[in-house]
Amino acid sequence: MARNSINISDQPNQIVLVDQNRKVVVTDNVCNKTVTIELPQTNLIVQEEYTKVVTVNEGATGKPGTSGTSGTSGSSGTSGASGTDGTSGSSGTSGVDGANVINPGNNRVITSTGVPSGLLAEEHMLFTGTLLSISSSVEITGSTDSNIFLIKLENGNGQDEKLKVNNEGVLILGNMDATPTAVTGGLYYSNGSFYMGIG
Repeated sequence: MARNSINISDQPNQIVLVDQNRKVVVTDNVCNKTVTIELPQTNLIVQEEYTKVVTVNEGATGKPGTSGTSGTSGSSGTSGASGTDGTSGSSGTSGVDGANVINPGNNRVITSTGVPSGLLAEEHMLFTGTLLSISSSVEITGSTDSNIFLIKLENGNGQDEKLKVNNEGVLILGNMDATPTAVTGGLYYSNGSFYMGIG
């Protein structure tokens, strides 16, 4: 251990403590006196020409102190490198070719021109959603069915089939239960009789 000098008195005397193999040597420089004391005597007081030895026994070991607070968290590490790109997905199916409409117009019925993606807007056939209008000739081709032409009207007056042409070309009027509104030139059939409107 290093030598220590401690001044513990307000008198001009000085006390010098020297550790030599667990011994304490006290020297009074004024009186030129030296006292050697074995440990555990640790506190020595020198007054004038007398030396007073105070014995201090070692106390019990104290309890461990509480743990210190945790340090702050370290800064985050740098981000890792990006992974490699995934493989490309399979190609989607091809879309259909856009249609080319010839002679377009509002409410015109579309027919085919006979070539791929070729469409024709018929200017003489219009359909508004509730009315079909044909400003040209109409041809009906017969078949082996019982009726090749039929007009139906569900108005609650007799048969719904008001007018039809069968496969032999016969024009047939549907039977009406009640007399309809009279119209000049009108014709209807009811209970076995034909009725004609005369102006």
